[in-house]
Amino acid sequence: MSTDLLNKSLYRAIEDFPIFAGRLHQVQPGKLEVVVDSSNLNLPKFIEIQSNLDFAEFETANFNPALLPNGSVRPTGFLTGGFQEGNIKLVNICIVQFKDSRGIVLSVTIAHAVVDGYGFNMFMHRWAEINKKLVADSMATDFGASNSVHNRSLVQEVMPTPQEPRLDVLQKL
Repeated sequence: MSTDLLNKSLYRAIEDFPIFAGRLHQVQPGKLEVVVDSSNLNLPKFIEIQSNLDFAEFETANFNPALLPNGSVRPTGFLTGGFQEGNIKLVNICIVQFKDSRGIVLSVTIAHAVVDGYGFNMFMHRWAEINKKLVADSMATDFGASNSVHNRSLVQEVMPTPQEPRLDVLQKL
């Protein structure tokens, strides 16, 4: 099974989620921001691993991830790279292919500083949508508009102002 279309659709989906190609920068202690520099993108790590298992063996073992090759599903630390240099990978993708080519395991890790669970699901849906169109037509270029919004200042506008904790509440703790 070729993963070329998965790879192609991934990078096309990232066009709709540019924050995934950004870098973490510490603005002040305890406050991070993601900066996307189009001349210095931090693209996801995309690796493929070949398993020595048939899909049926994996299925018979109730899809036990312990049977998969090391580094495929259980990353040793997905925020790899140096923080000071700003080269931490915010997204890591691993495809495990079974030796009988009957299936794959797709492992995706994304730094929570970038998106929450809802945003992760939106990204996965968009990636699948684009991949489906590429499977139907590998030369497709029109994937429709994304319905995602990445302007965090919109959220900041509706957030309540930070308040100091009430002293009487703290004393009860």
